Amino acid sequence: RALVNRGLLLNQRGDPEAEALLRRARSLGAHDARVALALGAYLRDRDQFDEALPLLEEAMAADPTNQACVSALSVCYLGVGRHEEAAALFRRLDTTKTPHLGALGIALFVGTHIAEIGVDELFALHRRFGELLERERAPNTHWENERDPARRLRVGFVSGDFRRHAMAGFVQPLWDGMDRSAFEVFAYSSHRTNDETTAQLRAATDGWCDIAGLTDERAADRIRQDGIDVLVDLSGHTAFNRLGVFALKPAPIQISSYGYPATTGLTRMDYYLADTIFAPPGRMDGQFTEKLMLGAANAAFQPPANAPDVAPLPSAGGAPFTFGSFNRMSKLTPRTVELWAAVLRATPGSRLVIGAADAPGEARLRAQFAAGGVEGSRLEFLPRMDTTSYLKAHDRIDLLLDTSPYAGGTTTCLGLWMGVPTLTVPGPTLPSRAGAAILERVGLMEFIASDAGDFVARAADFADPSARERLAAVRAGLRERMGASNIGSSQAAIETFEDGARMAWQRWCEGLPPAPLLVPPRSR
Repeated sequence: RALVNRGLLLNQRGDPEAEALLRRARSLGAHDARVALALGAYLRDRDQFDEALPLLEEAMAADPTNQACVSALSVCYLGVGRHEEAAALFRRLDTTKTPHLGALGIALFVGTHIAEIGVDELFALHRRFGELLERERAPNTHWENERDPARRLRVGFVSGDFRRHAMAGFVQPLWDGMDRSAFEVFAYSSHRTNDETTAQLRAATDGWCDIAGLTDERAADRIRQDGIDVLVDLSGHTAFNRLGVFALKPAPIQISSYGYPATTGLTRMDYYLADTIFAPPGRMDGQFTEKLMLGAANAAFQPPANAPDVAPLPSAGGAPFTFGSFNRMSKLTPRTVELWAAVLRATPGSRLVIGAADAPGEARLRAQFAAGGVEGSRLEFLPRMDTTSYLKAHDRIDLLLDTSPYAGGTTTCLGLWMGVPTLTVPGPTLPSRAGAAILERVGLMEFIASDAGDFVARAADFADPSARERLAAVRAGLRERMGASNIGSSQAAIETFEDGARMAWQRWCEGLPPAPLLVPPRSR
């Protein structure tokens, strides 16, 4: 237990020695549930779900009321696609009463994937988290920042993903393109990893600080010392977030965006940055404690280097019409499988390719599709692949199918770059609208369904031989279409961020509280 305690303390500091200590503790206390929980939770944080699962199941068997264990295990079940079990544990965790911030924060992420969690309930849970966190931390109420609306601003970005991660593809173009005569860029990294991507990002900043080993109070002090005017959260309720720092309000203006498609639940987070398609004005305000800052674009897609050329439409060459998905397993919910099974039933002879599948995930999905009346011979599962192989696998796909209620984002963009559009059906929450927002920004409205029935009908129409020529034409022109849109260029996203931050700053200089902001496009 001394090894566990030391390992947990080192883990809080971000010290990699923590894993060795926790594994050593496990070897000495193989039947100690506390050791199993500590190591299992550590592995869960690093997406090592298969190894974490039996440890957390062992810990929960010993103490079924342990909220930290229940929440950690629910994430593991979600990570391996066992959604029914994840949902059952979510319901078992009394999220309306738990004082355990860590357990509640994890439950929020799980809840965004559960279709049965309504909009109001999900918002209430996020608000509960914010209330608990802000109750523990007194906010800063005085800043030395000069109230000059036109001066050069210091903007700080906080994330645990300044490394080889999808986030880098959004952050790098933003930092590279920002007007450095008007903005200074500072980064606060909450992850110990330092790889080649970290080095590239660090080189693009005016100041960098590793805060993985700092308490929230010390990190907030450093941000105040740096004189940050606008502080940006890039994590939300994902791993390695530092929402505790934002609860201390170290900067006059605080904005959340990019990393998590929902509210933080904090009243001390002033704004949530999105675009007018992703979050249509007036429709999403009630789902956020933050005020919405909306512009023409809030992010841009950066195509991978050396991507393979777009291949011809496979069904045009005589192959069976093939649907596909490369979304992570945790997004393949029972509702998603039910919808895809309906598509396959409505398109006799078609096939479905599912990527990034392991053996247990494949077995689970095959059983679910069989229950939905789909023969196993119509399914193909691909393992995790390197980037080039993953992109090349799109050559075999005619049309990608989106997930629900948590739609694809980066996978949808990569599919478009490889010439393959995604058929999606948006819902009432921000996570469900990612695919629709991307497709609308590139002018592919015909791939956005109004409901499940329309989704199946549109899939059948695209799979019909009469649609081959039309689908082939879309495929051939997608890269050009993306390049001409505001998702293919970072300029609109950069301008939205710069002008939105400046508008928020001007309100603060005038002594005005945060308010919904509609950032107009710049005149050309």
